[in-house]
Amino acid sequence: MRLPALNKAKHGFTLAAFGFQLHLWKESDVEWCGTIRDGDQETSSRFEEDNLTLAKLHILAEARNRALVRWKDKEFPACETLVDSWEAMTFVDENQ
Repeated sequence: MRLPALNKAKHGFTLAAFGFQLHLWKESDVEWCGTIRDGDQETSSRFEEDNLTLAKLHILAEARNRALVRWKDKEFPACETLVDSWEAMTFVDENQ
């Protein structure tokens, strides 16, 4: 009898910001993945950054730019103000 493959648990960070739900996790030494979720829509990206702070700023900047385009009449805080607001999360990568 063959057992089903176990999906690998990953550790990352989550944050609700700029009207979106953001997720961030590390794939390798310098490669990061992030998602920006808006209701049922989800945009994923892979990018390279040297450390966690830069990775957080990267995904925050993407989300802030989306928010500025969508809600032109609103003002949003700078990305730097939210760097320390992320919460740790664990999830199962169903693609592995």
